[in-house]
Amino acid sequence: RNGLRAIFAKDTFIISIEEAATTGELERKLMMMPEDAIFINQSLLTDISLLMDKHIVIIADKPDRGVLLAASAHGLYGYFLEEPDEDLLRKAVHLPDGNCLLDPALTVWALQQGTNGVECVQDARLTAREHEVLALRKQGRTIRQIA
Repeated sequence: RNGLRAIFAKDTFIISIEEAATTGELERKLMMMPEDAIFINQSLLTDISLLMDKHIVIIADKPDRGVLLAASAHGLYGYFLEEPDEDLLRKAVHLPDGNCLLDPALTVWALQQGTNGVECVQDARLTAREHEVLALRKQGRTIRQIA
């Protein structure tokens, strides 16, 4: 958490930085404070509807397709694995509405979910390149061919 504080301390978009160590503490802060950007560990995420109309960036120990898709329906701006790249975190806060950054390591994971996974991931907010990769995948191209 100190790392996130250091990353965003100089960002003029971020006015204050709050922390929550438990799900209960997070829910209380969300009810009382008008956060615009929320960086949340996936393990604390129990009710995605509490995050509506906010810039949501999820940091996960391991990917969860259900969480990814649910969060994308509520304003997801980024979905990253532990130790995300600082530049990607900064970019996630400043994305135009309707856009989402997916950890590059998760793109391969999403494609390996099989046909059903590809169909579900298309509903998520993806970059133009990620849409292109999915289209090639649906045409039957292998990950190696796409690379």
